[in-house]
Amino acid sequence: MPVLPTLESSQSVFNNVALRPQEIQSSPADFGALAGEAAKGIGQAAEGAGAQVADAGLRQLDLQREANANQSYTGFASDSRALTDKLFALQGQDAITQAPQISGQLNTLREQYRDQLNDPVAQQMFDQVSMRHTEMTLDEVSRFADVQTKTYQHQVSDGMVNTFQQSAARHWNDPNAFNGDLANIVSERTAQGQSEGQPVEYTNALIQRDTSSTWIDRLKGMAAAGTAQTALTLLNNGEDWTDSTGRTRHTDIRSQILPQDLPAIQSELSSHAADQIGVSYGNTATAPAAASGAIPGIRNNNPGNLKDPATGQFQTFASQQQGIQAADANLLAYQTKHGINTIDGIVNRWAPQGDGNNNPAAYGAAVAKATGIGADQKIDLTDPAVRTKVLNAMLDVETPGWRSAANQTPAGAAPGAVSGTLPVGNAAGVPNAAQIAPPPVGLAQDPAQMRENQDAAAEQARQAAQAHVLQLTGDPIAAKRAGDVAASTVVGNTNAAIAAQQSRQQVASGTLAKMIAGDPTNGTQPITSMAQLVADPVAYANFRQLSQEGQAAVTERLSNPAKVQMTPQGFNTYYQLRGQAINDPGSFSKQDLSKLYGTLPEAQLGELVNLQMTIGKGDAAQAQKSLDWSRTKGDVDDMLKPLGLGATAKSGSDEAKTTEQFYGKLQASLEQYHDQNQKYPDTATTRKLAGALLVQGTQGDSSILPSWLGGAQTMPAFQSPDMSKFHAPQNDKGWSLHIDKNGNQAYVSPDGKQFQAVQ
Repeated sequence: MPVLPTLESSQSVFNNVALRPQEIQSSPADFGALAGEAAKGIGQAAEGAGAQVADAGLRQLDLQREANANQSYTGFASDSRALTDKLFALQGQDAITQAPQISGQLNTLREQYRDQLNDPVAQQMFDQVSMRHTEMTLDEVSRFADVQTKTYQHQVSDGMVNTFQQSAARHWNDPNAFNGDLANIVSERTAQGQSEGQPVEYTNALIQRDTSSTWIDRLKGMAAAGTAQTALTLLNNGEDWTDSTGRTRHTDIRSQILPQDLPAIQSELSSHAADQIGVSYGNTATAPAAASGAIPGIRNNNPGNLKDPATGQFQTFASQQQGIQAADANLLAYQTKHGINTIDGIVNRWAPQGDGNNNPAAYGAAVAKATGIGADQKIDLTDPAVRTKVLNAMLDVETPGWRSAANQTPAGAAPGAVSGTLPVGNAAGVPNAAQIAPPPVGLAQDPAQMRENQDAAAEQARQAAQAHVLQLTGDPIAAKRAGDVAASTVVGNTNAAIAAQQSRQQVASGTLAKMIAGDPTNGTQPITSMAQLVADPVAYANFRQLSQEGQAAVTERLSNPAKVQMTPQGFNTYYQLRGQAINDPGSFSKQDLSKLYGTLPEAQLGELVNLQMTIGKGDAAQAQKSLDWSRTKGDVDDMLKPLGLGATAKSGSDEAKTTEQFYGKLQASLEQYHDQNQKYPDTATTRKLAGALLVQGTQGDSSILPSWLGGAQTMPAFQSPDMSKFHAPQNDKGWSLHIDKNGNQAYVSPDGKQFQAVQ
């Protein structure tokens, strides 16, 4: 029986199973039929294999379509997220406006990605995922827009409330308008709560918060406007006001403010009220006033400087007004009795040339300039208006400062910020502001006088503030704190005013010193009379800045046109002030140097003024100068101790003034040494210079007679006003007398190597 070969290849292909060899039981006759059947089976297997190949191709196509759809969806999802991120970055109205546009752009974007596929089956696959994504994204956009709409509405409402609050703050002084703004705030908050579905308790809490802050802003506005005392009174007593219907209303302000905010605003208003009381007292303590009478025209109540025909002396009147009336009557008589009707004619008779230091030409020019009337123009002195204009200009020349003296504020007038604001007395038994004597009005605008007034004004302000706050709040601790604030304000304000006035006076003194001395190098002529000074706007403006004593000194100085010479007293004063400038710059900076006009030559006076201004700068150079001086003083102070000078001298004593004089002369010697050697001396040289200044000698001609019998005056070298006439004691060898650090005296040889003790 034949055995057929195993069809491994075909069976493996179609069946994927290895076949075992087969034994076919057949007869030769049947072999052909069996072979035909086998061939038929092979054909059927081939057809099945082709179908499987076709199915694999379809599956591959579906996979490609799915990949394309997924790729398009990924791009769409990324771009749609970018769109929504752009929207979510917006807030309020911008987000609300952009939401519909973003929604439309999302649908357009999905269609664009779908159309790119060009395959209905892939598009269906894309639709299945993209439409679900789009629906979710649009829902997210819608919910975001809804939230932003509510947020925007809330913000608009808050903005309206803020606008009403600002309007209320501006209407701090208009109760009717203020309460109208407050009603608008309540109405808006109520509407907001209803729109947003807020609990009533929450809405009421917002209204109470807004009402409290609005009242606090109003009270602060009153304090800032300078009426803190009124604000404090309202806080504690409430406010009566009239509404738009004419109905009288009362508001309990304390109940309008949150309990936790009440202590802070009460404390702040108390502090402001105290500060304003302090400002009032401080301003009064430093206010300009009538001159104290240093200038003769003011001292005698005779601003026209009229003389008694019988004695030739200046007349004295009971008041400034009487003196002005006398001058006016005198001026009227010039025309009615003497026929004088021009400014030139008036001043030549009123202040004739040759009478003292009169300068009719400068006098007439000053009056003409002030009145706008020509010096030779005819005028009608019977006309009170014309006479007043001319007389006022004349009095400005005769007695600068007469206007303040004639128009001074009556002493004892109460400052307006305090007087009348409180009822008299209180339950606590503490005097209130109305009972406290106000500080005197019209004190001199002079730094020294200001400092004298400072303490008294501070204490008065303290009492006024304490009484005011205690009466309104009943809190003694708050009252004490308010008193401290008021006193501190007085001190701070007066210190600032004093410093400013000192600075102005220093500049004015220096400027006047230069103008009175003149400067030949640039052709500037010296001012030699008060008429010239008044006619010069710069000189007169600086003159008005001086203290009364300074003005008096300038007036006296210009009454004596001769050049001021250095006198022994002036010499002592000059070097004493120079010593004070280096040793105690703080005290020196407070000196009123304008009082020294006529005592010191203008050149030396100008030097001192420049020193004051340099010290006032307080720069690094001044700090280094102070440090150098401390070292120098340490080098020589042991030489002063045996003489009762130096650090052992009591402040304000004659010894202290003498010490400062020595310091001033030593400083001048050090500067002279520097100019000659281009360096400052070392310790040994400094001590030699100090020893030379301390040596006792005689001033003037040598004589064996004591000074009280007409002999030469004995003094230390540093007090010599003229070293060319100072004679240091010498022995028979010609050696000069010196003093060592212990006060021992000895004659020392010129080379300093030999000495002879004084017997």
